[in-house]
Amino acid sequence: MTDSVREGNPKDIDDEVAKEWEHTMLQDSLGKELNELNKQLEKKESEMKGYGHDTVALKQHFGKKLMELEEEKRAVQKERDRLLAEVESLNADGQTHKVRDAQLQKLKTFEAQILELKKKQESQVQLLKEKQKSDEAAKKLQEEIHFIKSQKVQLQHKIKQEAEQFRQWKASREKELLQLRKEGRRNEYERHKLQALTQRQKLVLQRKTEEAAMATKRLKEILEARKSSGRDNSAGMNGTSPGSHMSEKSLQKWLDQELEVMVHVHEVRNEYEKQSQLRALLGEELAILKKEDASPPRGKNGNSRTNTLSPNARQARIASLESMVTISSNTLVAMASQLSEAEERERAFSGRGRWNQLRSMGEAKSLLQYIFSVAADARCEVREKEIEIKEMKEQMTELVGIFRHSESRRKELEKQSKQKEQTAPMATTPPGSVNGSAKHTADDSNTPLSPVAVPALNKQLKMVPIAQLPVGKKASISGQSGKLWRWKRSHHQWLLQFKWKWQKPWKLSEMIRHSDETITRARPRPQLLITHKPRKVM
Repeated sequence: MTDSVREGNPKDIDDEVAKEWEHTMLQDSLGKELNELNKQLEKKESEMKGYGHDTVALKQHFGKKLMELEEEKRAVQKERDRLLAEVESLNADGQTHKVRDAQLQKLKTFEAQILELKKKQESQVQLLKEKQKSDEAAKKLQEEIHFIKSQKVQLQHKIKQEAEQFRQWKASREKELLQLRKEGRRNEYERHKLQALTQRQKLVLQRKTEEAAMATKRLKEILEARKSSGRDNSAGMNGTSPGSHMSEKSLQKWLDQELEVMVHVHEVRNEYEKQSQLRALLGEELAILKKEDASPPRGKNGNSRTNTLSPNARQARIASLESMVTISSNTLVAMASQLSEAEERERAFSGRGRWNQLRSMGEAKSLLQYIFSVAADARCEVREKEIEIKEMKEQMTELVGIFRHSESRRKELEKQSKQKEQTAPMATTPPGSVNGSAKHTADDSNTPLSPVAVPALNKQLKMVPIAQLPVGKKASISGQSGKLWRWKRSHHQWLLQFKWKWQKPWKLSEMIRHSDETITRARPRPQLLITHKPRKVM
């Protein structure tokens, strides 16, 4: 069904393929962009880890160095101050020139150390500035990492949103396809239903048309025979009379022909009415379909069956209905012509014209006696039919009661078997008891569904032990019992078939009679003793 739907809509296929291709390309591009962001993020994070490790080490190292230099600087400055004080004191005290030179030498040495320490301090300050720059670079790198992470989150959200949109589009597309499949299955079902309805209506129309044609043909033949018999009767009356006996037979034949004409006219009139009703129904349905085809209904009002038809099915149904209406109209025209001819002849023979052939009171009395006998026979036949219908209704009621009783008995047996299965498991019961219970159950269900007529035994019977029988008869007895068990096993299946077949009352009596004959043939005889007819002694 999906292939047929897709084959019928190539534009939808192109749109779907383009949509899937666009979604695939977008997912690929977004995936590549996400991978690139992941690589950049890993690179920045590795750089950030390096910056963080170097900064901590430099901070510890330069902090320690600065502290050492500050202490050394303070110590050297103290020593310098002390030496300056000693030099001044020596100048004041008038020490020797040698001591002064030694002190000056020491003072120069300390001055050089102080300069060197100042240089080291300046280099440490420069290193601190570089450290600040590296901190700023690390901060900038941290901002870049944060920006990349935000871009990654946005990209992931975009990928998720795009996937959700594609999933929703795919779900809506699948829903549309399911709806199309459902509509296709419904259209297929309606098509098969319309085909069956059309075939059934065609068969009914064909049967009614054939019946009407046969009735019309018989009426036409009878009317032609009536014309010829009327000419013969008029010629006989104008000529010599062949005698009273022949006159009586001719009158009876004439009366039978008149009654036959009336019966066939009535039959044709009934067929005409049935055909008119059928044509009216077909015409009504055809008008409804044409109206719906001209302006499709928007609501759910009107005929529920015709509203669900597809345009193609509606057109096919309209064509079949038009052909059936044409056939029915032609049949009605033929029947109407024959009926009009029969009515014209009936008007011609109405009143006294029908009895102009009667010349004497004796002919009238004999004809009246014949009419009375015909009416009595017809009344007796009607009474017999009524009695037969009443008996068939009683039989039907009895069979329905027997069927309901058998259904209740079957349900009771099924309930008992289920209870036995629930209470006693099959593993704990011996095989002999299981077979015995099955046989007893089959014996209980062996009762016939309708009364079986058993013929009376007028002859004397002799009981013979089964051991004295030949092997062939023993085998035949065992074969009959096997057939019986097979029939009993299929008993419930027959009941199920009977449940559906009993709705055909014209086949019910035949089916019940056949089942009773099967039960009678399959009924087992006693296996210990067998009956034999005694031989007559000459």
